[in-house]
Amino acid sequence: MDNREIEELRDMHNVVGKYKAVWNRQDGKCYYCGLPILIDQKKSTVCMRKTKSDYTKNIAYIHKKCEQHEVEFTNTEDPIENYEDISNFLRILSQKPKRKKVYRKFGALAEYFHKKTEALFTLTFEDLSDILGMSLCKSAFKLSGYWHQKIPGTISDAWLSNGYNIKSVSLRNQKIIFVRTSDKLPVKIPDVFIQGCIPKNAKAELETFLDYLMKKYGL
Repeated sequence: MDNREIEELRDMHNVVGKYKAVWNRQDGKCYYCGLPILIDQKKSTVCMRKTKSDYTKNIAYIHKKCEQHEVEFTNTEDPIENYEDISNFLRILSQKPKRKKVYRKFGALAEYFHKKTEALFTLTFEDLSDILGMSLCKSAFKLSGYWHQKIPGTISDAWLSNGYNIKSVSLRNQKIIFVRTSDKLPVKIPDVFIQGCIPKNAKAELETFLDYLMKKYGL
C-alpha cells in the first residue's frame, strides 16, 4: 500500500475531504443495514453502481462487518438508473407478474390463486366447487391422482401457474392443503409514490433504500 492509498484510507476512516459529503448524504448510516455508524467504528466504502467509476457520488459508507452481506447485481436487465424517475420504477415494480394462460374452464380458480398471498392454507372440495361455479367431477372424490396431474388443461394448472402446489389431499375429509412454492410476491406501493412527485430528499432516500434491497436479495 503506497502513501496515497494510506492517506485515502485515513480520510475515509476520519470522514474528511470528499468522504465528508458521502457521510452527510447518508446521515451517518450504513448503506447496507441502515443502522448508524459510530464515528470510531470500523467502516468501509462500496460502489453503489457496478457500472460506474469509483467517485464521490457513487460511493457509500457501510459497517466493516456488513461487507460479508454484499451481493452482486444478478439478473438485472433494467437497472434502476435506466428508469426516467423513481415513480415510474415503482409503478413497474408494483405491477403483478404476467400469468400463464389457463384453460378457461378453470379460469375462476386460477384468478383466485393469483390473488392469494398466504404461504399455507386449506380449501374444501365445496370451496373449490363454489370458486369454479360448477360441481367437481367424480374423479375428484375418488382419485387423489386427479389433483396431482401436471398436464396442460387440467385443474392443477390453476395453482401451479400461480406459484402454489399441493401439500396434502384428504379424499375422506374432502380437503386440500396448498403451499406456496415461490417466495416472490407482488409489491404493494403507496399511490403517492406512483401518481405524484415526492420531495427531492425523499426521492434520494427511497432510491438508496431500493438499491440496498436489490443488492441484498440479488434482484
